[in-house]
Amino acid sequence: RLLVERAAGQAGVVVTDAEAARVADGEIETQINGRFGGSRAQLDEHLARYGQTFDRWRAGRIQDARVLLQAQGVLRGQVSEPRVRE
Repeated sequence: RLLVERAAGQAGVVVTDAEAARVADGEIETQINGRFGGSRAQLDEHLARYGQTFDRWRAGRIQDARVLLQAQGVLRGQVSEPRVRE
């Protein structure tokens, strides 16, 4: 994470809290629908078995999404359009 955050800072890549939350919430919704039959209650029960709350788990997913978006931004800046086509 630290290396990605450092590279993002040097490249001027900025990821807002709202962007990271939007990506994380989309992934969470996909998990709820896929693994838990659309039931948030089932997800909460699953998390509770591991001593986790939904809010704490979601915060971790947001953090992961931020790092992913930063890495994507850094890579986009390193790969030019003509090089991609070659």
